[in-house]
Amino acid sequence: MGKFYLVFYILFSLSLFVKAQQSNQLIDVNYKQASISQMVADLKSKTGYQFYYDPVQTDSLRVTLALTQKTLSFVLDKAFENTVYHYFITDAHEVILTKNLKVIADLAPGIFNNQPAPAVTQAPQAVVDYSEEKTVKVAEATTEN
Repeated sequence: MGKFYLVFYILFSLSLFVKAQQSNQLIDVNYKQASISQMVADLKSKTGYQFYYDPVQTDSLRVTLALTQKTLSFVLDKAFENTVYHYFITDAHEVILTKNLKVIADLAPGIFNNQPAPAVTQAPQAVVDYSEEKTVKVAEATTEN
């Protein structure tokens, strides 16, 4: 039984090591007016990451970029610099590409440490007094052309 745990521990440790190596993997890229689908195909083959995106939203973007020995995050940062495109990398080696929307996976502070959420202050509400009736005369409409 002890050998089973030892083998399991070794395999588990190796999988964590491989995962850590993949996230820090250095790649070379050279794109000249490449479409997102061309860039994604290249990055997928070099990193093993799965990419998810809407081709319709990314069809107008062209990437010109030449980098040597950089991480996937660095490559994507440079590819989408000064654009409306964003990315998010999951722990499951997936890259989600978005347009105009930035995915933020961090939870708000205090969610898991049993602290109450910060108090929400409300702006003072305007008081409307409807007690006095007012009559306003509106000009009569005509049907003349």
